[in-house]
Amino acid sequence: MQKIKIIQEQEHIQNNDNKFNNRMDLGLTDKVCMVTAASKGLGRASALALAMNGACVCISSRTEKDIQAAAKMIAEKTGKPENILALSADITEQEGIDKVYDAMIAKWGRCDILVSNCGGK
Repeated sequence: MQKIKIIQEQEHIQNNDNKFNNRMDLGLTDKVCMVTAASKGLGRASALALAMNGACVCISSRTEKDIQAAAKMIAEKTGKPENILALSADITEQEGIDKVYDAMIAKWGRCDILVSNCGGK
């Protein structure tokens, strides 16, 4: 009797785990997103969530090494490196904003979503 109860509990856990594997369609497939300050923390988490839901994501931060590491992690998790564009730029300066925006437009032709995650200098 005890064995049956344990098996039933395991099946219940497995069935509930499967519910979380089914994602809600947020309508982000092929949307083009720009996420600034995306090498760590909230910016990286936002970029990953957008990419995991099918968006093309342009990510930026001031540090080349950090933004490339974030891009690699996102590409590995999504399996779609072609949907990630990573650039180092200081977006507190107009030149940095132009660099990121122009590269995104050159690659995808538009911007549908902007996550302006910048703390400033």
